[in-house]
Amino acid sequence: MVAYTMCLAAGPFIAGVSGGYIAASLGYRYLFWISAVLVGFTLILELLIVPETLFDREAQLLREGRGDLDDRQATMTSETKASSQTKEDIADSERVPKQPAWTYVQSLRCGVYKGNIARHFLAPWLSLAFPGTWVVMLLYGGLVAAIVSTATMGPIFLSQPPYLWGPDVGLINLGGVIGVIVGGAVTFFTADWLVTKDAKHDSHGLSEPESRLPALFPGIFLAVTGLWTFGFCAANPSPNAWAGLAVGSGMISAATTTIPSIGFNYVSVFSKLNSLPTNTIY
Repeated sequence: MVAYTMCLAAGPFIAGVSGGYIAASLGYRYLFWISAVLVGFTLILELLIVPETLFDREAQLLREGRGDLDDRQATMTSETKASSQTKEDIADSERVPKQPAWTYVQSLRCGVYKGNIARHFLAPWLSLAFPGTWVVMLLYGGLVAAIVSTATMGPIFLSQPPYLWGPDVGLINLGGVIGVIVGGAVTFFTADWLVTKDAKHDSHGLSEPESRLPALFPGIFLAVTGLWTFGFCAANPSPNAWAGLAVGSGMISAATTTIPSIGFNYVSVFSKLNSLPTNTIY
């Protein structure tokens, strides 16, 4: 999840660094053409290498008459039947040809799904019944607005007096890239450490989704103070105020890596636990 949110947060800042040079050398219209090429290439990769997550493999195997026994199930079945079969019967059963394993290309196939389209469409909206969904949604929405605003406005400020950076205006977003790396590294180690620590103190020794939540508060503090820093330096330009813009962007990007990583994990695990039967032992 940290790697996922790092890519989300780093995208606008990396694009901001390269965007200034592309616009200066080729014209700003090429920003849209290059983006279209990248999106099209990503779409092709999704169709070719991303397996269908809603594909019901078991139902498809049954439809093809292949069954759904792996090596372990076949071994268990053989051991169970051994007590009532003769050696000849066992030998005959072992001569049955083994079904080929499901290939990667077959996993890309669409056609048999679990449930129906309407149920899968409504499932994300039903998660709004959990208050935690609203908290994470509002926090993440505010952070996305913050990084988009800073990544867009920062180069605009530096293209004007007293800075006049010219094609180098995008370099202000390097602060955001550094913030993503630092925030991702800290979150990667802190979140698991909190979960492990709390699990050791609980009598059942199991981790709980709430264990990660304390790691949210430093990120919220960084996001708020980062916005203040960026806004203050933007409103009071000076030859050295660009440093405050870079630091503010870095603080916001670090928070954008931390808060969604913790929040998405919490919402996904909490929603999964609440969808299980009440008599399930975790």
